[in-house]
Amino acid sequence: MTERRATTNVASTATCPKCGRHGEFGYKVEGAMVWFCAEHRLAKHYAEARRPPEPAPAPDPLAEHAEAIRAAGTRVIDDIIKIGHHLTEAKVLCGYGNWLSWLKREFGWSDDTARRFMQVFELSNSARLRNLNLPLSGLYLLARPSTPEAARQEVFDKAESGEPVSYRRTQDIGAKHKKPHRPSYIPDNETLPPDPSQDEDLIDQIVNLFVQLTKHGKVRCGVRLNEIMDVR
Repeated sequence: MTERRATTNVASTATCPKCGRHGEFGYKVEGAMVWFCAEHRLAKHYAEARRPPEPAPAPDPLAEHAEAIRAAGTRVIDDIIKIGHHLTEAKVLCGYGNWLSWLKREFGWSDDTARRFMQVFELSNSARLRNLNLPLSGLYLLARPSTPEAARQEVFDKAESGEPVSYRRTQDIGAKHKKPHRPSYIPDNETLPPDPSQDEDLIDQIVNLFVQLTKHGKVRCGVRLNEIMDVR
């Protein structure tokens, strides 16, 4: 395509057929000269039409890995909920005194391990866990009966808004909503009503240690506990 730049005389009379402004660049179209302004010059649009398209941006490997991890994390939470469901039903079927031996025989698990799965399953009945970006350790912490409901709701709200909530952050939120164990000073004539939820963590630790004892050790431990209860 041959382009001709207009002289002063031609530019004073030629107009661009696209916008009516002075024509500066002429082209022979069907034997006649047609003049275009700088914005609508044909050579410019012809070059743009022949320019190769911009290559598609290269995929970001890190973004792909992050998306795959999030998808796998969702499947992991689903699996934990399913395991907790099966454990809950199996505990009923085991009957009194058979639960711990069944866990150890089938999986080598302690009661504490099984309880974490079961607590997540119980929590899933009242909360949407599958679409929340929460670490498993934080999820187990939220599922504990001792975690205040207000703390759970705050963590869920933050996670649903897209804010990352780490295990440490979950701990801090739980501590913020927990009532203090005991005031710094209690008058002699006042007592605090017992709060069973405050002992939940200690009970978990005691049970976890108890199941590791030998049969003889469990008997001795039971005797000692009875002695302590009798004294109280």
